[in-house]
Amino acid sequence: MDFVVEHTGGDKLPGDPLFTHCHCELFHAQWKDLLDEEFLHAYEHGVIVACGDNVKRRIFPWIFTYSADYLEKYVLVFCFYLLKKLR
Repeated sequence: MDFVVEHTGGDKLPGDPLFTHCHCELFHAQWKDLLDEEFLHAYEHGVIVACGDNVKRRIFPWIFTYSADYLEKYVLVFCFYLLKKLR
């Protein structure tokens, strides 16, 4: 907030568009960290895990998105499909 006040002259507070933009940027930065190369490899090929019954199984991690209420959340549904097509 100090950065914003400093760059707006301190006489007016930012409005909703700035906070919406910051929320969107934070949201996308979190997904960028989560969807690193290691996760994408495990997502596509699975990870071999020794289960409780001493049987090794290939486990595929999935991310379940929460219900969408704005456009960025809808886009997440198609992320993995598009990533697979780009490879």
